[in-house]
Amino acid sequence: MIKGWGSLANYEGKKTSPSRLVCLRECPELYKHKYIDGEKEQTDSQELGSLVHMRVFEREKFDQKYAQIPEKTPDNDLGLESLKDLCRKYDLKVSGTKKELISRIREGHELQEQFEEMLDKMRESGKEVIPPSLMDKVIKISDKITSHKQLSRLLHGVRKEERGYCQDTRTGLVVRFIPDAFNSVAGVNIIFDLKVTKDWSPRRFNRAIFENAWHMLAAAYLRYTSLVEEKTFDRFVHIAIEPKSPFRIRLYEMDEGTLDAGAAELDFYLDDFDKRLVSGDYSPRNGEDKIMQASLESWDWQRIPEVVYE
Repeated sequence: MIKGWGSLANYEGKKTSPSRLVCLRECPELYKHKYIDGEKEQTDSQELGSLVHMRVFEREKFDQKYAQIPEKTPDNDLGLESLKDLCRKYDLKVSGTKKELISRIREGHELQEQFEEMLDKMRESGKEVIPPSLMDKVIKISDKITSHKQLSRLLHGVRKEERGYCQDTRTGLVVRFIPDAFNSVAGVNIIFDLKVTKDWSPRRFNRAIFENAWHMLAAAYLRYTSLVEEKTFDRFVHIAIEPKSPFRIRLYEMDEGTLDAGAAELDFYLDDFDKRLVSGDYSPRNGEDKIMQASLESWDWQRIPEVVYE
């Protein structure tokens, strides 16, 4: 069996990843759009989540890679209002974030000299620039996580963001995976996964599990980490944090039944992926092109006032 930690160099065989399987689960056409045609797009929420992950689990890498545009320094005035003034000067839209205004100005116009000098200095340092509003949120969210008392105990000595690979015994596919973190706490082997989520309430979080295939991802990380480490990982804990002040945190552990369901889906989509990889067919599944029935969920019906018929 092919397995280990690190890069999978010079391997020309069939391979995939949990995130690719999740995309295939959502829609074969979307999978082709993203991974075969190469049309990947990152949303603002995905960008925030990626930055928070890096600052929590790879702090040194984050500090080396990113810098933020200062709001104002003694020798320049580059606050949001100044950028809006530049947009007005060039008859451009003045709405949007600082990052969007900078991009808008740079597309077809010469920037003020002081602004160019500052960007040159940042480029010389080899760092990518993050707008102050985004950087502030990333810092507050990640600091809330690292200062959480229970999490500090659970994450003490944790192994973070390790790249692994393991051959699936059923299909022969090599699965590449990167668990956020894993650790042994009091003899219990646990994998942790960080989710920056809009609403961490139990009802919303539980609904999001199936919608986002988090149970399938959990099953994949547990299965392949266990095989590579040669010891059983059977506990999976989500660190859920909201992206707005006061950045509330809640910990969720997936129950055994949910993990079993995730493992069943994992096997199904490994088989589906293997067949489509060979055939090159990413057409919709049966039923995806038909008119579907829409209805309220059972818990939503319970919230509707009773209608009295006369």
